[in-house]
Amino acid sequence: MNLVNLFGNNTKTKEPDLFLAIEIHESLIKTALWEVVEGIPSVIKVGSFESWEDEDSLINGVDASLEQAVKDIDSEPRKVIFGLPDSWINDGKVHPSKTKLISRLVKELGLDPIGMVPINSAIAHYMKNLEGIPPTAILLEIYTTKVAVSIIEKGEITSSEETARSDFLSNACPRLRPYP
Repeated sequence: MNLVNLFGNNTKTKEPDLFLAIEIHESLIKTALWEVVEGIPSVIKVGSFESWEDEDSLINGVDASLEQAVKDIDSEPRKVIFGLPDSWINDGKVHPSKTKLISRLVKELGLDPIGMVPINSAIAHYMKNLEGIPPTAILLEIYTTKVAVSIIEKGEITSSEETARSDFLSNACPRLRPYP
């Protein structure tokens, strides 16, 4: 006689851990709620797109976007991964000029940072998973005041340039021009 099942199945299914993602661009914020199921990350819900100009509007924008992402869930996830522009990262760490801003954001919203990733690297990784091979591509980030161009060769970012935006995109990044 199996006494373990005598009173029913007593094993509880473990609720999956929920995580937050915050993607910060120069003037735009996006957030998402995600989980890992059988080793595969899966986005559950995406928050609203918010614009920002200064520290206060960044914090308010992230808060508003996260509110949309976690709407209709019972738990309050706090673990977060940041997606940051390449210009915000220096030697694999948040650039010293942005550390205070990220620290304030984490503190005021009660978040638990577990990592960060350069946005361009995340895009290259996603493209590799989507296509099945390391991509070779040119990524353009066009903002109101500047343009960022990144070259990806065989899945690796080989070059990135930022410059002030002008009417002539070909003049934006002279070091990235093709060879004659």
